[in-house]
Amino acid sequence: MRLFIDDDAKRWNAFGAAYGPGHYWAEHFTESMIALSDYNYTHEFSHIYLDHDGVDGDLIAEWMARHKPHRDAKVIIHSSNYVGAVKMRDTLSAAGYDVEMTSFEELVDS
Repeated sequence: MRLFIDDDAKRWNAFGAAYGPGHYWAEHFTESMIALSDYNYTHEFSHIYLDHDGVDGDLIAEWMARHKPHRDAKVIIHSSNYVGAVKMRDTLSAAGYDVEMTSFEELVDS
């Protein structure tokens, strides 16, 4: 199961078209924390798609680095905010996550 964290409904629609149904979606920081929480392992995520702007991506990355939920998930940062994306990548990589940065377009146009 994949977790998509993004506040843009157009991106959600594009992700849905590219990856199909049956995934978990989080639009806000609070929803992201519920999905990622150590206490909510009803879903084990294989991939976590993380945006920066609009969802407090820095805070999500910092929380993940401290608590290390879903350690086996590949984290894919798809933010158009390059500076924020690099900061999230570095934070998560230092915590041992497998992290990739790519554009949103590359994720949904393949």
